Formats: sequence, C-alpha cells, structure tokens
Amino acid sequence: MANDLSTKLLRPHLGAGAQKTGLVAVRSFRSVILTRHVTPIAPWEWGGALPAPLTHHAFVIAADGEGVPFGDTARAAVFLTANARVTIPWRRHADVIVGWIPPTALAEFADVAPEDATPIDDSLLVRGLTSFATTLVPGSLDPSSIGRYAIERLLVEMAFATLLDQNSARTPDRAPASLLERSRALLLAHRSEREYGTTQLARELHVSVRQVQRAFADVGTTPGDVLRRNRVDLAVELLRHPDYRPLPIEEIAAHAGFNNSLQMRRALQAEGMPSPSRLRAGEPVH
Repeated sequence: MANDLSTKLLRPHLGAGAQKTGLVAVRSFRSVILTRHVTPIAPWEWGGALPAPLTHHAFVIAADGEGVPFGDTARAAVFLTANARVTIPWRRHADVIVGWIPPTALAEFADVAPEDATPIDDSLLVRGLTSFATTLVPGSLDPSSIGRYAIERLLVEMAFATLLDQNSARTPDRAPASLLERSRALLLAHRSEREYGTTQLARELHVSVRQVQRAFADVGTTPGDVLRRNRVDLAVELLRHPDYRPLPIEEIAAHAGFNNSLQMRRALQAEGMPSPSRLRAGEPVH
C-alpha cells in the first residue's frame, strides 16, 4: 500500500515518496485515504512537483496539537485543493494526519469548497475531525464494508462542515443567508442522527428556533423538510448500495436517521420516491 500510495498520491502532490514525507501509517476507507506522518524538518511543496493534473484534495491536520505552519503562523489544519500550489515549511518533527479526499467526493459541496488553500482555525468541528482521524490511523480494528462506507461518509461530511464553519467564522457580518447556509450544512452533517432536529440545530448555531425557522421560511421551506430530504437521499443511497444489501429495511431506516421503516417509507412517498423494496430492486427515481 505504501508503494502504491507513494506513486498515486505522495509523489504527484508532494514530490516525494513515503520516506521523505515521514509516512508511518496508511488507512483506506473506500475513496478517502488517511495517512499519518512524522514530518522531516523540510518543506512540503504541494502541487509544485509535476505538471500532471493532481487527483485529490487534502486536509492536513496537526495530530499533536502544535499546529500546521501556514504563512507566519501555525493553524489547527490546512485544507489544500487539488489545484493548490503551497509550501508547508516544517521546522520541527510534527505528528500529522493527511486526509486525502477525491474531488468527486466533495462534488455535492462544491459551493463551499475553496479554489486554493484554506488555513483552518481551531474550532469544535476541527477538533472533532482531528480526534476522529487520530482514532482511525493507525487502527487495530478492520471495519466491515458497511463500516468503511460509513466512515468515508463521516469524513467527507465532517470535512465539508469544517470548511463551511471556517468560511462563516471569517465573515461574521454576512447577510442572513449565512445562517441558512450553516443550517443546511449542519442538517446534512447530522442527517443520520435520529434525535437531531430544529431544536438541536438552533442550539448548535446559538440562535433561537424562531430565527432558524425564519431563515428557511424566507426561501419557502422548513428545517424539517430539508432534513427529511437529506435523510431520503441517504436512504436511497443505502438501499441501492450493494454493501448494505444484507441489512433489513428496518436497519437501513436507522442508518438513514429515521425512527423506523414506516417513517422512512412515508418520507420516501412524500418525496415522490418508490418504496424501499422497489428502490432496493433497482427501480429508477424520477
């Protein structure tokens, strides 16, 4: 795996292989790859080595809490797009985790994905992402195919939420649409949690339930409607994914954030979707 990774990721993006980037561990969760490094005291030249198109975005996370050097300061993390041209000047042996995310995995989040490099300040979201990634690599447990799928989705959604939170934090005086954007992001990130709803959303945003409801009313919808659609999208994805075929419909409903299969069936019907069994059988969605 290290040799393949060196060819496919490290050399094209950083211009160096496993040894020169201090690679110590690799974990793969479907399309998302996590690598852990003890960096040499030498710069990482992101994207400057080869003219060929680069294939992945990356989150560079300081697992040791000492920060990632960016400009004149150290940041909690740095997000690098596939097209970025950035130098990370390591001046110490740092414990670093890099989350490699293909652009297609963030395609649904294209509106918030930056075009170059984004330094990430300390926040609860970036701490959660760091803690989760640190737990995963190196790891002694080998997840099932269902587990790998779930971890992949969690990593992508946590990365998206972290980016959106960072963008919002840098422009606190934006128009009211920023509340709507942050709300949509959180509803997407928490869609698999059955207990999550408008009250929990407002609490996480530090605003009143009425403020959240008003933001959605301005665009002709409600937080509950958006959350239901998010859960329906997840349910459709799970019902059609071959790794989830062994699971009964009731468990699919739980994984998609519904209280039971009847609630999932009604949500699908409300969105004009086929029944769970027909979706699993491959009936197209119109």
